[in-house]
Amino acid sequence: MEMICKERFQITEESELLIHILDAYINGNKIEIPDAVSIRDLYEISMIHNVTAIVCEVISSAGSYKGSAVLQPFINAYMAAVYQSSVQEYSIQELIEQLEEDKIPYALVKGACIREIYPNPELRTMGDIDLFMSEESRIKTDKILKELGYQKGELGSNVWTYKKDRNTFEVHSKLVEGRFWNNVDYESYFETLLTKWKSRQGTSRKYLTLEDHFLYLCFHFAKHLHSAGAGVRMVMDIALYIKQYGEQMDWGYIWDEADKIELDAFIKKLLYICSRWFHTETANIIQENEIEDELLNSFADYVLSGGIFGSERDDSVRRLRKGVAEDGNNGSMAVKLRALANLAFPDYKHMIIFMPALKRYPWMLPAAWVKRWLVGIQNRERVKASLTNFDSNVEIAREQSDLLRKMGL
Repeated sequence: MEMICKERFQITEESELLIHILDAYINGNKIEIPDAVSIRDLYEISMIHNVTAIVCEVISSAGSYKGSAVLQPFINAYMAAVYQSSVQEYSIQELIEQLEEDKIPYALVKGACIREIYPNPELRTMGDIDLFMSEESRIKTDKILKELGYQKGELGSNVWTYKKDRNTFEVHSKLVEGRFWNNVDYESYFETLLTKWKSRQGTSRKYLTLEDHFLYLCFHFAKHLHSAGAGVRMVMDIALYIKQYGEQMDWGYIWDEADKIELDAFIKKLLYICSRWFHTETANIIQENEIEDELLNSFADYVLSGGIFGSERDDSVRRLRKGVAEDGNNGSMAVKLRALANLAFPDYKHMIIFMPALKRYPWMLPAAWVKRWLVGIQNRERVKASLTNFDSNVEIAREQSDLLRKMGL
């Protein structure tokens, strides 16, 4: 059974090769680069998934293009990744030293944490450096970052952003915030996990248990997948986590908790995809979790075509998906009307992120909508672009909604 069947979906040789290259990287294998492959196309798809430095690491050792000028763009990306990593690493250590000195509890989350399990951590690129801490600790950290020369951005409800030169810190007071694809209260669930966070070796740094961290990574991936999209690197993050910690984790606990938050079906399918793409092994991949080639191909098409956060796709598809009802009239006009209503009148949970004052004054929701409309008018070209293909993308939106439903979302 092939990894990706090409009869139904337009998976290119280069996009399929990308997964084989990342598989080789994860498992420390050599790989041959077929002569028919377009190195330029391979470079472009690796760029939109932010894995170009990793691809360079693998294909440079393959020998086929050693010393060839066609590798120069990959080498440039490799050097840029290593340089940016060194800058970020210095900034992280600079901040951590202050946090440790002042005994301020903190946790590294997302890329800043997961990169530690990569064979070459410096090649796991990240745009922002994410930290999590309590509100009290965040106020103290605000002073530290300003003293280190960072400029604070506009206040978000639970994320404060700080920038200096090439570095951006995002300091979170919540692991999870916002509205999602079902009625599960993920905010409260992940808040309860924080009571189990522990320090190691007397430091101020906090860690989730291996199992809870895995659940958070799967949720974070599902959140992006269900929103605009999530790229192949997020699948690779999960695969590396399983490879590193799979035998140490209590899978009984994981399945019990995943069932509570309605992620068990999704995680089982994700584990199966990791086993197919990246040859990860767990005792929990059982025959019933195998997914049909058509669904595997749909998933590959969705992940590979969208880039790292789905930004390569027409934004109108994401907006139209919000108009697709699970049970109801999904004719083109009904889908478009519901999508437009959602765009004009987002619910309270979504608007809190846009206007944090709603937490204290929920009755201001109509005013928040007006503010949103004014911002939309200021960015009318962007809004217009996201609505341009409403008519032609309804069917694509329905197909993507069906894919996500079949994936357990």
